[in-house]
Amino acid sequence: MKLEPARFSFGTKAQTLERLAPLVTRCSVPDFTYISIAEWRKSPSEFIDRVADQFSDQTVIVRSSASAEDSADQAMAGLYDSVPHIKAGDPAQIQAAMTQVAESYQKIGGAEDAKDHVLVQVMIRDVLMSGVLFTQDLTTGAPYYVINYDDVTGRTDTVTGGGEYSNRTMYVHRGARSALRSPRFEVLIDAVMELEDVIGSTSLDVEFAVDAELNVHLFQVRQIATQPNWNRHISQRVDDVLPPIQKFVRDRFGPMTGVRGKSSVFGQMPDWNPAEMIGRAPRPLAMSLYRHLITDQAWR
Repeated sequence: MKLEPARFSFGTKAQTLERLAPLVTRCSVPDFTYISIAEWRKSPSEFIDRVADQFSDQTVIVRSSASAEDSADQAMAGLYDSVPHIKAGDPAQIQAAMTQVAESYQKIGGAEDAKDHVLVQVMIRDVLMSGVLFTQDLTTGAPYYVINYDDVTGRTDTVTGGGEYSNRTMYVHRGARSALRSPRFEVLIDAVMELEDVIGSTSLDVEFAVDAELNVHLFQVRQIATQPNWNRHISQRVDDVLPPIQKFVRDRFGPMTGVRGKSSVFGQMPDWNPAEMIGRAPRPLAMSLYRHLITDQAWR
């Protein structure tokens, strides 16, 4: 499968954010500056002064921005170091954090690339939710926005770092934006839909945060590297099967003859457990009796 062409030109993390910042209106890129490894090695003091001038007494994060991180062919999310909670006006902290991030580029055994960048970015406060959003299912390419998020810690690195609260996932069908009822997910999906339009691609990997005032902050955007493995017909197949599934579920939730109440409830682990009663591969007589006596009418 060929990679989906995009109108937008990706670069390193810092370059991509720099190009996107003036183009988006439904999200914002937190203030940042960056420098190449070559420039940093040549004159670290000048960059440290630049950081102090730009961010004053703010708290910043020093982030990786290596060219290998954002390749269309491979993903290296979380491989390189980021150093949060740094005082922008503290030269020693900036020096140590920059050195740590730059040295982490050698983790995979390669030589230091002078063209790689390190970026310094203001840290977002009052984080309501943060995480990573894929605009298609990562494994299959199915037409879903897949949102891995943390809405507990107030941090911005738990999902990318695989922390304790990194296992929350929400799937939103690409045609179901109007069905959303959560303001935080509404503003997030709206911002990502704008990104897709600006970039000209529906195969994006987006790192984000939503603050308490429902502002969406953009930390990283790159192409999904698993595109060549997708089934190109999966979207149509999913869309074809959804309407009959929706009808089936609506019918089952409605009133049923012989059953009390105005609606039904599905049980994940009903009191009657067929695997325990008739086994995983029951004979036809056992299965038909079980269906007639229990599941066709009631399960309690």
